[in-house]
Amino acid sequence: MADMWSLVRGAIEWWIRELAWFVPVRVRAALRQNQKLLQIKLSDEKASLSLVSRGKVDDLGTIDIRNQLADRQRRDFENLARHHRRRGTQVNLRLNSEKCLQKRVRFPLAARGNLRQALSFEMDRLTPFRSEDVFYDYAVVATKPEEGSIELDLLVAPRKEVEVAIAQLSKWGVTANIVDVAKPDGAAEPAFNLLGSSSADKRIGVYKLIGSFLLGLALVQLAILLLLPLQHRREALDRLNSGVAAARTLAEKASRLRKDIAVVESRFESLYMKRKSAPYVSTLLLEVTRRLPDDTWIKALQFKDSHLTLSGYSRSSSAVLEALQRSPLVDAVAFTAPITLDDRLGVERFRLSGRISGSGQL
Repeated sequence: MADMWSLVRGAIEWWIRELAWFVPVRVRAALRQNQKLLQIKLSDEKASLSLVSRGKVDDLGTIDIRNQLADRQRRDFENLARHHRRRGTQVNLRLNSEKCLQKRVRFPLAARGNLRQALSFEMDRLTPFRSEDVFYDYAVVATKPEEGSIELDLLVAPRKEVEVAIAQLSKWGVTANIVDVAKPDGAAEPAFNLLGSSSADKRIGVYKLIGSFLLGLALVQLAILLLLPLQHRREALDRLNSGVAAARTLAEKASRLRKDIAVVESRFESLYMKRKSAPYVSTLLLEVTRRLPDDTWIKALQFKDSHLTLSGYSRSSSAVLEALQRSPLVDAVAFTAPITLDDRLGVERFRLSGRISGSGQL
């Protein structure tokens, strides 16, 4: 029953937050100034509680979380926060800065409309973590149109650390609205919210949409049962049951579509990595052309299965071999046939091969 109430309460809070976007910006700013924030700073030893209101911070006390049992911790929390957990007061969970990673990153300006997805894709390059192993959020620092770039402050926290902290609050009967990191300068207002992102943002969005739709149907069903005359209730209930069945069918189709998309994305990533690991044929052709001596001409050139095969004529076949051995794009270069002298042309005929590495830089 508690889980059901938590789900309903979360859906109502999300709905109210979405409706808030229709309120003018100035009105929202005025309301935000009057909004109180209950901050809980967690460390390995203790939890520090404070109340932020109108830019002022009032310390409420601390809870010993290392030496006290869970029941005692819950009682201490209720005693400290009893008079401050009023309607409209948000809970801000602040993590230890040592358990988070914060850095400044830069992206092309073209990615401005899809920054969260760009961060998810580049997470393993920007941080030591994969996107599915962390909670993350960002704040835009500067937009530089003249440079075609946008600067962000990125905050990343291991998923396990965040989930453990949220579970700690759950033992006290508290649900965090905002999760960020304690600031060195002691600033009270949160600049990030790690709950606003995860590697499963799209999946959560689909679940919220389906859940909201089903919840709406349930509320409509309840209204009809209460307002319509008794003789019409069964007919209305049958119609709503059909709607729920249709919604369930759509949800199943959406689930199958997500799986299909995941398979396509996996294949695309495999092809992309394979393509990324090998240089372009045009790049290889240009490299060979640059490396060959001027008194050399090619009779046959072949790129196949990451191997280069080359045959032709030169006044010095050894010079050709040495030139290609210096290339960063080809290694293990060696003759594959004996060198012969063409008496008619007065040059050497050669045939050699090498393995395309693609690890060097031109």
